Amino acid sequence: MQETSPNSNNAGNSGNSNDSYGQWFDDWQDFLAPFFGENEITGAIDYVNSDNIPVVYELSGHGEVSVASGAFCQMIIEENAEIKTLELLSAEKVAVPKDCAALIIYAPSADLADAEKDALISYVKGGGKVILLSYHKTFLKEKMPNFTAFTKYMGLEAVEGIIAEGDSSKHYP
Repeated sequence: MQETSPNSNNAGNSGNSNDSYGQWFDDWQDFLAPFFGENEITGAIDYVNSDNIPVVYELSGHGEVSVASGAFCQMIIEENAEIKTLELLSAEKVAVPKDCAALIIYAPSADLADAEKDALISYVKGGGKVILLSYHKTFLKEKMPNFTAFTKYMGLEAVEGIIAEGDSSKHYP
């Protein structure tokens, strides 16, 4: 019996089980396209077998950029995590929720209140994880003393400069 799967033509099969064989219909040239079905299946199995879904919070209230609609958000969702927004000052108690698996702080443009700074430091002291994305010019000590104090607690300091790889063999072509 002849095989009729997309990989039945060995000329287009690279030997990688994650490749799918196909053709461009405009000029009938062979191409390989990645197959992501395995990720979807294992993700579904993981989702069904998990007792709890991790919650990733994104801090808001300081002019942060939202990750709610983008590739980063999609990647988090594909890892079977839920994304929620966190406004520390709007809660009854100024604290990071206990179900927070990680906290995203994405390019804030305004400083934290003292109570928020203390809550974030407390969260990190308790083993909390933070993903901080920012532009160094917004993290000036004069403009954001509480954010600066929080990042200093984590051992981070915003400095002006350029990061460059000195080994040209590692440069992107």
